[in-house]
Amino acid sequence: MGESIGRVILQGMLEDAWNKGVEQERRNTEKEREHAIVAFISFGIPKEKILEKGYTEEEYTKVKKKLLS
Repeated sequence: MGESIGRVILQGMLEDAWNKGVEQERRNTEKEREHAIVAFISFGIPKEKILEKGYTEEEYTKVKKKLLS
C-alpha cells in the first residue's frame, strides 16, 4: 500500500514539474514573439506586414502600448 501512495505522490510531482515546464515555455515563446515585434517596429516595418507574418493584432497592440508608455 505504501508503494502505491509513493507512486501517486511521484506521479503528482512529475505532472506538476511538466506543467511548470510547459508554462515556462509558453512565457518564453510569448517574450520572443514580443521581442520580434519590437524589432520589426524599430525597423519601420508596417503593422500590416507584421500581422501578415502571423503575429496577432493583440500581440501587436500589447507591444505598441509598452513602447508608448
